[in-house]
Amino acid sequence: MTKLLLFSIHGIETCKKVYLISFLVLLNIIIHLPFAGYPPVGYHLWRQTQGLSIARNYSDESMNFFQPRVDSRGKETGITGVEFPLTYYTMALGYKVFGYHNSISRIVTLAFSFTAIIFSFLFFEVLFRRRIAGLIGGLVTMFSPLSVYYSFVALPDIPALGCIFGALYFWLKYDDDSKVSYLIISGFFMTISGLLKISTLLVLLFFIFTALKRNKKFASFVTVAASLVITCSWYAYARYLSNTYNNYDFLLGWKLPYDLHTALYCTKKMLIVWLPEMYLNYGAFILFMVGIYSLCKTAKKTKTLSLFLSTVGIGLLCFIIVMLPMLDVHDYYMIPSLPFLLTISVTGAMFLIEKYERENSSKVSKILLYILIICVPILGGFRGLSRFVNGLKTAPNDLLTIEPALNTIIPDNQALVIATDDVSPSILLYYFHRKGWSAQENISSGRIFEMHEQGAKYLISNSRALESRPEIHAKIDSIGSYERFRVFRFR
Repeated sequence: MTKLLLFSIHGIETCKKVYLISFLVLLNIIIHLPFAGYPPVGYHLWRQTQGLSIARNYSDESMNFFQPRVDSRGKETGITGVEFPLTYYTMALGYKVFGYHNSISRIVTLAFSFTAIIFSFLFFEVLFRRRIAGLIGGLVTMFSPLSVYYSFVALPDIPALGCIFGALYFWLKYDDDSKVSYLIISGFFMTISGLLKISTLLVLLFFIFTALKRNKKFASFVTVAASLVITCSWYAYARYLSNTYNNYDFLLGWKLPYDLHTALYCTKKMLIVWLPEMYLNYGAFILFMVGIYSLCKTAKKTKTLSLFLSTVGIGLLCFIIVMLPMLDVHDYYMIPSLPFLLTISVTGAMFLIEKYERENSSKVSKILLYILIICVPILGGFRGLSRFVNGLKTAPNDLLTIEPALNTIIPDNQALVIATDDVSPSILLYYFHRKGWSAQENISSGRIFEMHEQGAKYLISNSRALESRPEIHAKIDSIGSYERFRVFRFR
């Protein structure tokens, strides 16, 4: 077995990288293909439907890239400030060409996710100067449960991750031979990653400190500065849209201050639950711990690796401090941390491989290496894909099938509606394919009447308590129902 594994390592080192990358991309397609037709279900459904509503409204209403629109708009236009809507716009183009299908949004996000696989492979290969490090890096990136799940839902986080890795790869390539084209391409990916998700700026310190060491400091700093200016300009514009059109569906700010109890609880949740289970998966987490051990024990670390971990670690710590209360539930907020976390896991894997290649390797190192081979794909794939399986099992069937019934009950699909009971601003409205307001059961009657005065013509309710309030009941007429939902017209 030892000779076979050593032979496999040698084979990987001599194999053309295009074959290894193609294998990873094909594997990523295969594991996701069974879920291609799934409707939006699963974890963070509210965030999925927010993004999908933007894509659909591009297609339905206006393809003006600079005016993204959501369904939860009240009497307004629905135009809102959001991260750079490249992924949503691409989905809308798919809707225009192929018609509206659930698979369009999933295929678009999956296609963008290939950049994360490709560039993580290339980045880790350059960073560790070994092809097997690239393969391991591509594997742990692809089989992070965060990556497995969010590579197939309508969020821009995994596309942003791919751009981070692309920026890092070309930045290191520029160190190798100083081709200006590498610096330009790195700046391009740096900019796109920041536009898609401003939290990717947590790697900014690495670019700044490596620029300080270069002979051509000016060109490097201009690249970083230009990327930063473009990114910040977009988010200033996004804030302008939110303020101008009075729609704040998307959080574009930080969560400071917060109390000590919140800090302790969220930190515990991140380190004990999210880190081993979702950020890495339990197999890669063991490699992560080995990586920490090897970094502490051995002085054999490249300057680039040390600088990368220290600077990105500082950036990550600052990000966590600023956003900590959100990290309790919003696991995808930590996707930009994966280059840091996975680098430590790859460090652990390379430590074990180097011990394995020596004749005096211990049984413990061999066993841990087998964990990489067997457990990382299985545990990561199972945990990430389980969200699709469980999401479809628990999704209310009436919600998935209500749109045709509503088209019959309310033929005017431009009429504004109030959707209750919804804790999010987007889920019910998205499935209804309607525009207007979302409301919870405890909303005041006065607020309901205010919505009516602002243009709401219908109430679509799954709350018997709300619709039976005497003051509300006196203002509405029942015009139809579908499963648990009842439809009323305001008098």
